[in-house]
Amino acid sequence: MTSRSPLVPGRLSPIRTVPDHIERPEYVWKDTVQENIGEPFVQTPEVIEAMREASKIAANALKEAGAAVAPGVTTDELDRIAHEYMLDHGAY
Repeated sequence: MTSRSPLVPGRLSPIRTVPDHIERPEYVWKDTVQENIGEPFVQTPEVIEAMREASKIAANALKEAGAAVAPGVTTDELDRIAHEYMLDHGAY
C-alpha cells in the first residue's frame, strides 16, 4: 500500500462572476426548482437546438477541466477552467 499525504481543506474562491451580456436561466437566484406536474412540456425545434448547443458547450467544458486533472490541481482550479470555458462560449 502506498502512503499518501492527508487531505487538507483548500482555499474557497469567491463566487465567480458572469458578464452581463450572458443570459441567465430563470432559476439562477431561486432556492428551489419548480417541478413540472401534469402534461409534458413539448419544446419547439428552436429550443431543442439551443439545448443541443448548450449540451455541447457543457460537455466540452467538462473535457477541458478533465484534461487538467493531475496531482496537486485543486477542484477550485478545475471549476475555474470549466467556468472560463463556458464564458468564452457565451454560456453560463
